[in-house]
Amino acid sequence: MDDLAVGKRVSCRGLSGTVRFIGTTHYSKKGEWVGVELDAPKGKNNGTVKGKQYFSCAPKHGMMFKPYDCEVLLKPSPADAEKAREEGNGYFRQRQYDDAIDSYSLSIRHSEPKDQVKALSNRAAAFLKLKQWRDAIRDCDAVLERDPTFVKAIFRKGCAYMGMERLDEAEQCFKEVLGFLPDDSQTLKQLRKLKAKKREATAPPRAQAMGMGRSDPRHDPQLRAMMMKELTKDGMSAAEASRFLDKVDLNEMMSGAGVTGPPMSTGMPGGAPGNPMAALMGGGPKPKKVLKLKQGLTPLHSAARKGDTETITKLLAAGQDACALDGNGISALTWSCKGGHLGVVKELLKSGAAVHPTGDDCAAPLHSAVFGGHEDLVDVLVAAGADMTVIDPILGQTVIHRAVDGAQEGMVKKIVTHPAYKSLPGNLPLLLRPDNRGFVPLMLACGSGRLSLVNCLLIHGADATVSTDSGMTALAMACRNGHAEVVDVLLAIDAVKATAPKNAHAYYYAAAGEHARVMKALASVGCTTDAVSSRGTTTLHLAAAAGNSAVLRKIIQTRVKSKLGSNSFDVNAKRSSDSKTALMLVVAKPRKGRLEAVKLVLALKPDFVVTDNNGDTALHLVGRAGWAEAFELLKSKGGMKAMKIKNSKGRIPKLQESKCCVM
Repeated sequence: MDDLAVGKRVSCRGLSGTVRFIGTTHYSKKGEWVGVELDAPKGKNNGTVKGKQYFSCAPKHGMMFKPYDCEVLLKPSPADAEKAREEGNGYFRQRQYDDAIDSYSLSIRHSEPKDQVKALSNRAAAFLKLKQWRDAIRDCDAVLERDPTFVKAIFRKGCAYMGMERLDEAEQCFKEVLGFLPDDSQTLKQLRKLKAKKREATAPPRAQAMGMGRSDPRHDPQLRAMMMKELTKDGMSAAEASRFLDKVDLNEMMSGAGVTGPPMSTGMPGGAPGNPMAALMGGGPKPKKVLKLKQGLTPLHSAARKGDTETITKLLAAGQDACALDGNGISALTWSCKGGHLGVVKELLKSGAAVHPTGDDCAAPLHSAVFGGHEDLVDVLVAAGADMTVIDPILGQTVIHRAVDGAQEGMVKKIVTHPAYKSLPGNLPLLLRPDNRGFVPLMLACGSGRLSLVNCLLIHGADATVSTDSGMTALAMACRNGHAEVVDVLLAIDAVKATAPKNAHAYYYAAAGEHARVMKALASVGCTTDAVSSRGTTTLHLAAAAGNSAVLRKIIQTRVKSKLGSNSFDVNAKRSSDSKTALMLVVAKPRKGRLEAVKLVLALKPDFVVTDNNGDTALHLVGRAGWAEAFELLKSKGGMKAMKIKNSKGRIPKLQESKCCVM
């Protein structure tokens, strides 16, 4: 730095002090060094290094730095510092990262050391974009020196370590972030990438070349999009689906479903005759060249997809492997079942095609045939050994789930009356078996509004009172989409009618969708704003969690009209699952337009000192979310008395930085 001189105030790697020496040293030939007298006793010496004195200071106050580690501090000016930081943010958004770094550096020089945190953190983000990993780590360390709980700095430090392939240190950083933010999607995503890198590092070289080191299917964007579509189709919100995919161990799930070999890989089942993968790994015959078509299809898979029996017969006679998977992880048998091509299915089975290959589309041939309503194929597959209990490895769905998804009423009847179905072992019929989301087939049918399918399932023994862990029921699924006729059928069942007054989800979804006829039907059986599920979830909890101010207002107005008044709510009631109150739920997730919902809950005069399972108050949660406006609103409405309450980790409420990339 041109203005670096003895006597100047500097900031070096997060440590502030005064320059006492500039020049060469006897212990290093690498240019000039800068001797700094630190303000705090965090140095390495008293100005004497390896027997030679370069300057004099108190013990542990002296330290040597390279000139590029030193930032000359200007006269403190909060206004100039903030202006420079905002300029840096502007450059960052325009992807002009070098200019952003210069602006952040100027902001740092205009700030007192304790006020440099934001600029240092933002500069670390810019260094990450330029892949200057060591500079990013240096700035993150400087931030953490000032504030050890600054989550963004910990996360960015982990990203830098990951860029340097120091995976163990990166994993430690990401796990530390999860200690503060257990459900942070970015951190969970980075951990998935990190674990994939570790698998690639330990996979045999040939397996890496074939793409087998990446065993987690969620790294395929197309497959993840498909899974998201399936998860959100019948009840899950996009956020819930994303969290499900972030947390669930798909490989373990597939193992539980009976899937063997490298999960979701593009290789062939190990040990199969003529297996090219086995040959590449050092065993079996040398693989033949296979012409690949668009979308990863070989001629065999393309012919199966089109139902070309003649071509299939020729290719199999020429030695094509009937068990081979295409570039998308789908077998020829699955393709032919998708299209309902009976002749192709028989040819493939005759040549030894596996009846239970599971590719990236997560559907065994039997599931594909059921979904398409191909009853003749089901008979052929079952006769060939297909197991009716086979489970979809991603969603955990049964054949009846797939029949309901495909709106195949006739297929449902065929399955439940099939001799193979009647002889299935176990006490839990497929009709009552939930998928990984907790949904039984009847819930999916009610959610889709297919009345004939609902009646079919009920006739054959479906239980309409089953609920998920979160409290979702078949009635709630029907109310969610306003299917009044399905609601009428369900409420005609005595067991459903008896539990309806406690079905908070049903009332909330009907109110949220403004389904007047459904609301009237629910009111006739006593399902109103008073509904409280067996798990302690109220309509107020659901509306608050969704931040739905319209439903909150409707609930309060209904209470007032019934002469109970808004004060009759137990606004401090806790959900049994996590002991969170309505106030905690509404402030935990900042969203545009959600502040109105916060104000409505505050009008019910909640108790601010109530804590959840982790000892957190509403102030802890809104502070952790970085929602400044709501944080100040809660404090002004009586939340100050909760500001000294410590949670289970010994932390008091504190407004943390927003989760946006730059501040």
